[in-house]
Amino acid sequence: MECANSYRYNDMDIQITPVCAYESVFPKDYELGLPRNQGLIMFYSAKIPLLADEIRVKNSEADCLVWVSKSEWHKIQSGEKVYLYSVDKDFKIDSKCLQGISPNIYSEGVSEGHLIATHLIFESL
Repeated sequence: MECANSYRYNDMDIQITPVCAYESVFPKDYELGLPRNQGLIMFYSAKIPLLADEIRVKNSEADCLVWVSKSEWHKIQSGEKVYLYSVDKDFKIDSKCLQGISPNIYSEGVSEGHLIATHLIFESL
């Protein structure tokens, strides 16, 4: 699917491109019963003409912001220990909590949809 959008914000051109749609159902395993919850998640890639350290998020929208490079992402998913540091707070994240499908052994992790979208975005770079 190729469809790009352009958005103007504070005199900057921002390119927003759909990456993928991911449908999630719970439970996934029919032995646990028929699916009771369903969600559709849309993933987008946004190209912003700023350096990473120039981007800030509102504290009401996110607890912290961490930038992850393509090589760091692959290290995390392969099980290598990586520490990620928050952009604007004195906060360190042990990447083990991000490894694998949620919930992982730490009851955290990322969703299968996030893994697919991130793979597609990084492969297109």
